[in-house]
Amino acid sequence: MEVPCASCCEKPKSNNKGIITIAPPTPTTPLSTPAKRPIKRRRRIVIKLIKVISHKYKELISLHNIIIMKIKTFTFNQFQENTFVISDNTSDCIIIDPGCYLQEEKNELENYIIENKLKPIYLINTHCHIDHILGNAAVKSKYNIPLYLHKEDLSTLHSVESYAHVYGFEKYKTSPDPDEYLIDQSEISFGLMKFKIHHTPGHAPGHVVLYNQENKFVINGDVLFNGSFGRVDLPGGDLETLKNSIFDVMFQLPEDTIVYCGHGPETTIGKEKKDNYIHQF
Repeated sequence: MEVPCASCCEKPKSNNKGIITIAPPTPTTPLSTPAKRPIKRRRRIVIKLIKVISHKYKELISLHNIIIMKIKTFTFNQFQENTFVISDNTSDCIIIDPGCYLQEEKNELENYIIENKLKPIYLINTHCHIDHILGNAAVKSKYNIPLYLHKEDLSTLHSVESYAHVYGFEKYKTSPDPDEYLIDQSEISFGLMKFKIHHTPGHAPGHVVLYNQENKFVINGDVLFNGSFGRVDLPGGDLETLKNSIFDVMFQLPEDTIVYCGHGPETTIGKEKKDNYIHQF
């Protein structure tokens, strides 16, 4: 006499919850299948889950395209000058106004680049007063990258060697000449980032600022400071010219633009439009 197979010969049993229970395929593993209405509900849940997953996947794609930017500020030499290293997701970076004179300052800059696995692409001078170019020779020698500055500041660059000793920089190493010139209203790019160049004379004849619209900041050199502005009593300086640069260029940027200054803390265009000392002249 044959014994019926429990997995295929027993009749299904129903309960009061609309669930049909089929005899277990094994003695220890029961199998439950929803009735028609729960199956439709489960299908709707699956469809909803697919939509949620699809939406999250699109979010991940969007996040992948976000630029992760980092601005590192170093304060170097006796003038407390701010040197900037700007990098993004690609690990490319630019070095702006290297004021490193002492060996420990040069080491600090180099170690940061090594530790963050960065690849310097450009060396840029907003202007060529001594405190902003003391490390030009070291950076150029170390990384063999092109030096950019405005043509009108070439004479400012060349004059540094004649007076460096006056400020106690007897071991100043002459800066190399530029490889390329920065041009007003032109753009310079590296990695995923792009900067617009604005010629802003007054503090120095070839002074420029670098404006990044996407991230709302400007590398301003010595045009504006927090509550003040760059001196105009150095060779090539002129107050009226600087005022024009501030009012016609800098103050035309959006008010929430962060201003990274060549000395001291950062500020915003909105704050400086409201209470900068330049309004007294």
